[in-house]
Amino acid sequence: MVELSYPGVYITEVSQTAPAITAAPTSNAAFIGITAKGPAEKAYAVTSFTEFVDTFGDFTTKKALKLTDVQGGDEVYLPYAVWAFFQNGGRMCYIIRLAPGADYASFDVPSEGGGEKAFTIKARSPGVDANDLSVAITKGTMSSEEKPSYKVEVKTRDGRDVLETFDGVTTHKDDDNSIETTINDSSRHIEIKDLTPESKLELNPPDEGIEDGAGGGGATTGGGGGGTLLLQPPKPGYKLSEQHPGTPGRDVQIPDILKQLDAGRSALDEITDVSLIAAPGYASYEVINAGFNYAERHRNSLGDAFFIADVPSGLKNQNQVKDFVRDSQFQPGNSGYGALYFPWIQARDRVAKGRNPKILLPPSGFVAGVYARIDNVRGVWKAPAGTEATVSGGLELDVKLTDQQQGIINLAGVNALRYFPTYGTVVWGARTVSSANIAWRYVPVRRMANFLKSSIYDGIKWAVFEPNDGPLWDALRLSIGGFMLDLFRQHAFQGATPQEAFFVKCDRDTTSETDQQNGIVNVLVGFAPLKPAEFVVVKLSQKVERQQT
Repeated sequence: MVELSYPGVYITEVSQTAPAITAAPTSNAAFIGITAKGPAEKAYAVTSFTEFVDTFGDFTTKKALKLTDVQGGDEVYLPYAVWAFFQNGGRMCYIIRLAPGADYASFDVPSEGGGEKAFTIKARSPGVDANDLSVAITKGTMSSEEKPSYKVEVKTRDGRDVLETFDGVTTHKDDDNSIETTINDSSRHIEIKDLTPESKLELNPPDEGIEDGAGGGGATTGGGGGGTLLLQPPKPGYKLSEQHPGTPGRDVQIPDILKQLDAGRSALDEITDVSLIAAPGYASYEVINAGFNYAERHRNSLGDAFFIADVPSGLKNQNQVKDFVRDSQFQPGNSGYGALYFPWIQARDRVAKGRNPKILLPPSGFVAGVYARIDNVRGVWKAPAGTEATVSGGLELDVKLTDQQQGIINLAGVNALRYFPTYGTVVWGARTVSSANIAWRYVPVRRMANFLKSSIYDGIKWAVFEPNDGPLWDALRLSIGGFMLDLFRQHAFQGATPQEAFFVKCDRDTTSETDQQNGIVNVLVGFAPLKPAEFVVVKLSQKVERQQT
């Protein structure tokens, strides 16, 4: 507080009593499945398909990855799903790579003179991809006898390509440039384990680059006594595969997917900004049910996520789809935390050779991208369907539905992808899996509720430990009410006035004296959701001119 000492005007700044609420992200997706490489069983964010390929590898097959105990076909769907997500407007997604049974490539680096182990180099990515990695250790640029330092280069392709370089690192654990700290904090390919402090390292290669062809056994060209200097390929250094090669592991099975859809065991448990979840191509009852349940329980049962599910690829007509969702094994719940899409999509096979190879892809990656695009352009309250919900990246739909055929699966709660000559392939359905529950029948209603919960939850944490009385209640009403009013101005609710569109209540009616004594403050928020015009009915009549007599 300013000390008042002289007559005059004093000005002070006061903190905002009701901080504004920031809108939570709604278009961040998470994909679960197989990739060629990358960190396993961790939620890793990527913002482009180029970044995905750099971290997790390109399009591939189970055969190319040498997986054992292969289940089903040879296809690996996750790279295609991520590609389709960004192709259709997605901006950021999390990747959860599953690599059950895969082992990490590693190499024990010896001390100078080939003595005791100085440390272990371990690949960050389990599987066979890391077997191509090598690590060259040479003298650092500023190395000296008093304080030796080293240059570490992570290479691939037998040392021809350098992926990362760390110069000036030491084996002193407490140094700012410690080899352990520097590489473990910065490298995307390797990590250092079991460092013996202050050990001197066995350099490998001892001398790279140019060799004298006339000297000892190098190749020479031309005649006479003089030799020719030839540029030899750089030596790779320590090859990880020479001691402990990485192993491929087995194919992903249903229990592996279920682990990532189980609250308390999933890599997504600690991710607060994901709102769309998919396991592309895994379309069993167990996976679909678990996906819907996990979305409802995400973030300690806050329920701010939405699961996008694929129907099995073997379903080829509307009756098979209807029977699938009417089976007693299908138990999605009644709160609408997910949606099902049919049919699968024919696309160009990026791995197979031949003339115009095709692959049948699950729709979830395409649809997640459409969700993200509509959210960013129109808002989460707009149904991710209709003529603007165009699907890019596919060649054609596996099944082409008529209006009557779609009507059968639509009433069963399954959304269709349709082709129309004027608009191309579009998402033509916006129902959740809880069609029987009218309150949560539509995708934008459920996702709008998720958005409000997440935004308000994160936006009023400042209120925790504040005095639980009238001023706090006023501040909460002001903070939440301002957020809701801003959404109303964006036409996110039904109603012509704010009073018709939403309400925020926090007073003695919502928070009793007993609640106050128990440290509880209750806020009641209601909103009038916008529901999509699913059925547009046009009534025509003829206007008959009356005959004059």
